[in-house]
Amino acid sequence: MDLDTTRLLGAPSPSSSSSFTNSWTHDVFLSFRGEDTRDNFTDHLHKNLVQRGIRTFIDYELPRGEEISQTLVDAIEGSRCSVVVFSENYASSKWCLDELAHIIQCRNSKQQMVWPVFYKVDPSDVRHQRGSYGEALANHERKFEDEKLTNDDERKFQDNMKKVLRWKEALTMAASLAGSPYWEGCRETEFIHNIVNGISLKLLNDTHINVAKYQVGIEDRLQDLRYLLDVDGNDVRMVGICGSGGIGKTTVAKAVYNSLVHVFEGGCFLGNIRERSIPYGGLVDLQNFLLYEILRGKEIEVTSADKGINVIKERLSHKKVLVIVDDVDHLDQLNNLVGGCDWFGLGSRIIITTRDKIDIEQGIIGMHDLLEELGREIVYEESRNEPGERSRLWFHEDVYRVLTEGTGTNNIKGIIAKFPTPDDICLSGDSFSKMKNLRLFINVNARFSGDHVDYLSNELRFLHWPDCPLQSLPSTFNPRKLVELYMPCSRLSQLGEGFKRLQNLKSMNFESCEFLTKTPNISGIPNLQSLNLDYCTSLVEVHPSVGFHDKLVDLRLESCHNLTLFPIIKSKSLEVLNLEDCRRLETFPEIGGEMDSLRCLFLSGSGVKELPASIACLISLEFLDLRSCENLTNLPPSVYELEHLNHICLQGCRKLVTFPNKMKAEVLGSAESLP
Repeated sequence: MDLDTTRLLGAPSPSSSSSFTNSWTHDVFLSFRGEDTRDNFTDHLHKNLVQRGIRTFIDYELPRGEEISQTLVDAIEGSRCSVVVFSENYASSKWCLDELAHIIQCRNSKQQMVWPVFYKVDPSDVRHQRGSYGEALANHERKFEDEKLTNDDERKFQDNMKKVLRWKEALTMAASLAGSPYWEGCRETEFIHNIVNGISLKLLNDTHINVAKYQVGIEDRLQDLRYLLDVDGNDVRMVGICGSGGIGKTTVAKAVYNSLVHVFEGGCFLGNIRERSIPYGGLVDLQNFLLYEILRGKEIEVTSADKGINVIKERLSHKKVLVIVDDVDHLDQLNNLVGGCDWFGLGSRIIITTRDKIDIEQGIIGMHDLLEELGREIVYEESRNEPGERSRLWFHEDVYRVLTEGTGTNNIKGIIAKFPTPDDICLSGDSFSKMKNLRLFINVNARFSGDHVDYLSNELRFLHWPDCPLQSLPSTFNPRKLVELYMPCSRLSQLGEGFKRLQNLKSMNFESCEFLTKTPNISGIPNLQSLNLDYCTSLVEVHPSVGFHDKLVDLRLESCHNLTLFPIIKSKSLEVLNLEDCRRLETFPEIGGEMDSLRCLFLSGSGVKELPASIACLISLEFLDLRSCENLTNLPPSVYELEHLNHICLQGCRKLVTFPNKMKAEVLGSAESLP
């Protein structure tokens, strides 16, 4: 697990422009529609942020023009967090939409935080551009078409239409983030207080640690490491950085921590483990420090290492955290501090720096072994003239040559297809046939053609292939070591027999795979935690094994428009179930027993006519979204029994004629025919 940081960092120089060492000019940038909220909600939010000591930029009627001003661009780029207040008329302003597009761009490129606030608007309307948002965008398009007829400027028209597309993408992405919905009846003071507290906590987690100024060039040299961390992924990932003392491992880890910590719920840099664990009780002190840092000062007294392990598992297993364990020299240190991926919540990232390679048994600590000799120059030296002889391929010219000419060998362990501009690669049946030891394949932006390959390596751990042209995976493909399968927007219609027994697979993403008609049998994938089938528009049924899976935490089937069958649910681990906009799903399944983990159930826009009495088995349910369920006629009395349910959304339920008068939940919105 070597990471040669001498080569990776390059030569020192007096200054650095790296975004890993950002100097923010503001803590928060406020984006809002002035006519909707300037003199009420946004003004109150701004005052509360400032009173908390949070440096906040608000646009006090800066001069307007065709494009957003450089002052606003600089303010957005210089802010650690953007709060976007989506209101009724937000999308009617091109200025607001341009702001939003730039905010999302900064989130993607600089890992800035974005906190959406839905002020009296439905988040799904923003996400799918419906209602006033759909009307506003259609109006912008009409105006651009009128301008084209008046000015006869085709080029400007095309530029404007591309801008509309960017606006739509930004709205979809922003509305998909965790945010704060405000509805009629909400107490504004309490609502704003919760937002300010949340932002304050996020900014506190984002407190940077000092990085030596002479280390430069980090941004360019760490892009591959940053990509492998994939902070948007839902798995729990551990990455090791190995190398001799004094070559910059800690500097690399600090730079990554500073760059990414703000996108996590908590973070901790455990430095100098080698020395701090030596004294009697040293590991216990480190466990206490880890808990204190991530839980933000909550005093939890751990008195023994064994107790500390249990407390860390219990308190952090549902938190998305970033932890750096620096300068490890014994496996026992890891086993007591970050002993397994299941200790931490989905999306967590653990980075370990060590001078020595540590032999870690699979299943105890899933340390990422795909960073060996990451320095590109080292890999290049393996074979100057024949890229197919190297262990890692990431130069786009080499990737193109090896895959189109079929010149790969058993030496290749990892391929990252990242091109300066999207490029076309025509696959043949034997494109991968000689790569028996391929462990990682990540396609960033290459466009592949060809409807089949004869072989894929069974050694694959990570397969990231969006827009995959294959209709099916090879019949011999049985990747027993696979951890993550990411294939959105692919042409797959089935997975094949090789997916019946995959002990290590944690995450599968088939979002927008429009040819997929049914889900696989996942009974042989016992450690699967995340299954994303959003926008699989041809999906008709979900396999019964999905409903009874013991480890599944996150199940998403939004906008599966042809889904009609869903199995009985009895999953102890399931926390999120999203069936939003499944229009043909008329029957919500029975709950087969108590489920104490499910907290959020999204059914808005679905065809569900009624909920079963067994809904009472969802004993921890807190949020039930039934907005725009136009076929829903009644709610069962058993809903009374959901003592933790505090939000039930019923806006647009036109056929709902009765509502339990003892309901404790707060009704967000109103159904037209409610008594």
